[in-house]
Amino acid sequence: MKIVILDVETTGTNPETDTLLEIGGAVIDTKDDVYAPLQFPFRIIIVPTEDLKGPISLNVLAMHSLNGLWAEIKAANDEMLKDKAATKVVLQNAERGFAVRPSKVSVILEQMMRPIMNSLSTKKACLGGKNVEFDLSFLRKIDDKRIDQYFIARKFDPAVLWLQENDQRPPSLDECYIRTINMFGPPEESAGQAHNSLNDCRMTAWAIRGGLRRLGLYKKAEV
Repeated sequence: MKIVILDVETTGTNPETDTLLEIGGAVIDTKDDVYAPLQFPFRIIIVPTEDLKGPISLNVLAMHSLNGLWAEIKAANDEMLKDKAATKVVLQNAERGFAVRPSKVSVILEQMMRPIMNSLSTKKACLGGKNVEFDLSFLRKIDDKRIDQYFIARKFDPAVLWLQENDQRPPSLDECYIRTINMFGPPEESAGQAHNSLNDCRMTAWAIRGGLRRLGLYKKAEV
């Protein structure tokens, strides 16, 4: 079974007033070894406006300044301002990564999803992510019909897979990731800086792989 992992970074928590800053995605397959590389990883940075002004809180701006995302947005914006004909900027630190203006997000996302959907034996994909309905609420603003055509209703949330008896609330992604490492060790590829969409996909993938493995539903590591 293939599971599409998605994560977004945004200017806030309200899809009606806030906007996307980044989309990350990748695929895991329960038939693979748990240490297998992620399939079809991608990363899309959204450069909101030429003056980079918009509805972004100081806390969110501080977070994305620390993790480097805001610097990447500013650098991509500078390139686009130099070349007015440029509709996208290739990211150097991602195998399939682009920075684009909001008007081009739907087209680039469709290009990223096409090989993923072509690799499936079914018409729709299982979706994985931490509180992934939040991510979907922002992605539906891009193209609600197409987004819902990609995925079936069933979703894998690492917080459910790693919920423990004494938890007073669902565990965070960081807690799920740490619980996975405590039980099975770290992944071969480090997840990297948190609140980077592709890195969060790596954390989510390892947590889902570990959670399913704990239930005996994922292929064990080959010796």
